[in-house]
Order: sequence, then C-alpha cells, then structure tokens
Amino acid sequence: MGVLRIASEVLAELERWARASYPREACALLIGGVREGEGRVAAVRLARNLEERRAQERFDLHPADHLAAERMARALGLAVVGLWHTHPDRPARPSAEDRAAAAEGWVHLISSLGEVGAMESRAWLLRGARCVELRLEIEIGGIERPASGGRAHSP
Repeated sequence: MGVLRIASEVLAELERWARASYPREACALLIGGVREGEGRVAAVRLARNLEERRAQERFDLHPADHLAAERMARALGLAVVGLWHTHPDRPARPSAEDRAAAAEGWVHLISSLGEVGAMESRAWLLRGARCVELRLEIEIGGIERPASGGRAHSP
C-alpha cells in the first residue's frame, strides 16, 4: 500500500479530538478498507487514552474502545485498518515506542500539533524497525486532493 485516502470530515473530527485532548496524546481507530494497494479511511472510532504517568508522550488504547471499533467496522461492512494518535509538540513521525508497538500491516496515522497552529498528519506502515511513509490524500466532497509532500495540514 502506497496511498492512504481520508475524508476531510474524518480528519476534522480527529483534529477536534486532538485539540480537546491536548496536551495529552489522543488516539482513535481507523475504519475503512484496502483495495488495489490503496487504503481508505471512511470513519474513526475515538478512543480513550488510559496512560496516566506519561500521557503527553504515549498512549494506551482502551480495550473497550478497540472492541467498539471492531463492532462498528463490521456493522459498516468495513474493517479496522489502523490507528491514529497525536504527538503533542513533537513531529508526526513514529517514535521508538510506536515502532516497538506497531501492529503488522496496520496504518499508523500520526498527527503533530501544538497549543496553537495547524495540525500536521502523516501516514505510515510500520514493519518492525522499518517505517514506510504513505502518500496521504484528503478527499474533499468526494474530490481527492493530494496532501503536499504526503503530509496533511489542517486549515
């Protein structure tokens, strides 16, 4: 898979969750599908971050939220294809902890944001210690617009 497509409304929902959670890491599960080497995120299931001590630099996805995402995906005829989380005040690239905890074959959408300013999102496939960046394309009203340089910035 070399491309991840995501609806602008879905990205906007993630940004709202990220800003509401700041400065803690926010997380969610990505629901969609993979076809002909392209991934598509059609919906998300926001999740609670159970991490308490280091919540500004890591997350622990609530298992009940993961189960709810699996049920939601099944009801939509889709699948959980990955996860999203934020890096408050840090770059939108996988950390050592992200790489160590990576689920094989899952998309990892990481968004960087500060207290103010635009949110930057980048998509990755993590395979062990190897990170492959995916081209991120934002779908606006059914029209696909490539994000510059594989990155998506909020307005």
